[in-house]
Amino acid sequence: MPTMVDFPPIVKDAVDVLGDLLANEPERRHVAEYLTGLMVAEKKTVSGINGAFVVTTDQACLNRWLNEVPWDVKALNDRRLEWLQGDPKTRYSPRGVIAIDNTLVDHAGKLIEDVGWFWDHAHERYVIAHDDMISNYVCPSGAPYPIAWRRFRKKDVCKQGECTDHTELCIALVNDASARGLPGDFTLDSYFTRAKVLNHLESIKRAYGGSCSATGNWSMRDGNRPCSRALARFPGRPRNRCAWATEGTGTVGSRGGYLRSTIRSGWCCFGRSEPMRRPGKRG
Repeated sequence: MPTMVDFPPIVKDAVDVLGDLLANEPERRHVAEYLTGLMVAEKKTVSGINGAFVVTTDQACLNRWLNEVPWDVKALNDRRLEWLQGDPKTRYSPRGVIAIDNTLVDHAGKLIEDVGWFWDHAHERYVIAHDDMISNYVCPSGAPYPIAWRRFRKKDVCKQGECTDHTELCIALVNDASARGLPGDFTLDSYFTRAKVLNHLESIKRAYGGSCSATGNWSMRDGNRPCSRALARFPGRPRNRCAWATEGTGTVGSRGGYLRSTIRSGWCCFGRSEPMRRPGKRG
């Protein structure tokens, strides 16, 4: 049953901010319908969004605008990020965190562009989905919002020579955040905490943290010293650039780059722009 009789205030504010990037009033209305539908419609489809409004146009109008009318996605996203800097709660900060991860958006149809069968770790089953990689900015206030995104496509739906794996997409998101001049440290889960990504972060001198999985895949770094020495020196509590890691095989950082090695339980060192302070120590 239709429930929306007007657009929410936050959507009206967004249309005011983005309005000059859209060609005409019908386009601005479609943006308002789309944003509202994504927030309140039970089904996030064109028909579901259209059906959520009491007064609306034919759903084909919104469908054509989304799929056939040229509109600049990058310009709209850049303006959105600029708009968020006006609020202290969502403003960039040196204490911010840039988190990169992928998420599955499952679908019912097999003919949707770029969908494929992917393993859903949360539900332990295969699903038909889009595999989207997203970089999120997490402010010191705790407010998170997306920065940019990339879509992973399987080889059977890619043109020859156009396929890009998860590692390359992760690096592309790192480069996008760096090009925007975003302050803060990068954080990755165990899947993306891999040598190629970490070496790239090192090369552009950005601080990072990689999560430790139960199987022991992690990144290690302690300044210019091999981490095997760092673990031996700091067995009791965190110091410099260290955090706890479980036993297993990991990616160990040293002067020569990243090597595969087996380390016993100890403090796992992440790349940092500045050393951590020991608890209770001043200066």
